[in-house]
Amino acid sequence: MTLQQRLSPPEQLGRVLGLSRSIGQLVVPVGALLGGALAGAVGTTGALAVFASIALAGTLAVGRRPLPAGPARGRSGVKCQGAAGAGKFGG
Repeated sequence: MTLQQRLSPPEQLGRVLGLSRSIGQLVVPVGALLGGALAGAVGTTGALAVFASIALAGTLAVGRRPLPAGPARGRSGVKCQGAAGAGKFGG
């Protein structure tokens, strides 16, 4: 279960994930345009270093957030039974 799924109310999960996917698709051409302009200005290696540092900063910012307390819930809002991977084939 992703952080996005944990933080979203079950009745809004489809809308949240749909919006997330739409935003992800919309930023691809913007990123390509910015990456091309930056690579033209500072070179390919410099552009990759800038975008890698931005990605690292975003990862660290999200990684520092505490996870919400409470039981994990499936897409239907029903409490999950056991740990992930447990069950028929799990230990």
